[in-house]
Amino acid sequence: YIRVVVHTANLLPGDTNFKVQGVYAQDFPLKGANAAPLFTNPYKRNRSDEQTKENKTTCRGWPFEDDNPLPFEDDLVTYLESYRYLTKQSWFYAFGNDPDSPSSEPISLTQLVRKYDYSKAWAVLIPSVPGRHVVTCDDFGYVKLRKTIIEKVCKHHDAEISSKRAPVLCQFSSIGSLSSKWLQKFASAVDSSCTHTTDLVNNCFPEKDQPPLASRLRIIWPTSEEIRNSIEGYRGGGSMPGTMKNIAKDFLVPLYHRWTTRSQSNFNGGDDPLKTARYVPHIKTFVQPAYGKASMEPLIEWILITSHNLSKAAWGEIQNCSTGRSAGNKVLFIRHWELGVFFSPATLRNYFDRSDEDVDDGHICIVPYTGKNGPKLNNSRHVVEVPLPFDLHPCPYSDSDTPWSVDGENSTPDSFGRIGCY
Repeated sequence: YIRVVVHTANLLPGDTNFKVQGVYAQDFPLKGANAAPLFTNPYKRNRSDEQTKENKTTCRGWPFEDDNPLPFEDDLVTYLESYRYLTKQSWFYAFGNDPDSPSSEPISLTQLVRKYDYSKAWAVLIPSVPGRHVVTCDDFGYVKLRKTIIEKVCKHHDAEISSKRAPVLCQFSSIGSLSSKWLQKFASAVDSSCTHTTDLVNNCFPEKDQPPLASRLRIIWPTSEEIRNSIEGYRGGGSMPGTMKNIAKDFLVPLYHRWTTRSQSNFNGGDDPLKTARYVPHIKTFVQPAYGKASMEPLIEWILITSHNLSKAAWGEIQNCSTGRSAGNKVLFIRHWELGVFFSPATLRNYFDRSDEDVDDGHICIVPYTGKNGPKLNNSRHVVEVPLPFDLHPCPYSDSDTPWSVDGENSTPDSFGRIGCY
């Protein structure tokens, strides 16, 4: 087996011991003669209908009917190749009758990765790679996330999910220098109620008809009080390097919600099943809540655990390219390497297909872990509880709350007597 692990922590003791982090891990077997059948993608297009002006097919882009259906493997290899680590060496991996034998000849890391079967992956990889990428080659950034939501979510689950969808929850540990226009475009990309079109460039709404951002996105960002009362005090806030010039923009202020809805008196108990209220969040999660038809119990339509913060550098920005091979095309300009894992009932069907029972993704529901008995959902045979470290109904800032920033005026001492994170 090969184990793929994607996590949000830096490899530092302080990150793993004192911060809230997220991790995905899954083992994959060596490829065999009897590979598991893959699912049919209803959104695949006919390649003959997608010719460019030069009478050549577009780059990888939106999936074609005759594409090799190995998205997890392709995404993983494409991401690893971007690091340009091409050294060939002998690897120890199980093959034949000797699990400790080295490979017969030196191979690269990506060649080794290709030897394993990822057809039962529970998630879709969402990578970002620095560069200017033609938008039709939708392998990276928020364009890849949009494509995945359309493929894995927009086939609505009538069994349990109502048509009511809550704003997307965006929780992260750093925020870039954003504009209202970019954030509107990002909101259109990730809101499953807006992704009925495969137009990857333009917003779903004319500029004059844009809904208010507050009805589409909620930002979960700790207050200065929450950082001060964390187990690390202000020093823990150094892992959330937001600055006032980026945080205090007028269009962002109505979007802010607290990291925890618990009062100070409940930090040592109360409604905090994961005991995360006093830990600084370094995890990054993007979540689309929905509601069951039978009740108002919150469900999770999709969730992304990732290294992406909310920034143009991480998710990308669509620009006009005037030079090079991409001249005249729209490109997605990305500055950072990032990687996330996307889950929805459709992707988790692979998890339940380990049994002989035929599981329809309409009978899979994702709910937040509450430490209590899970919700009783009609016709739902499979419930996946996610250890979400915040509420699906986050508490908006009060008039007295101020968003945490590393350069803000934090004059009230923390429990260590400090008045700043440095």
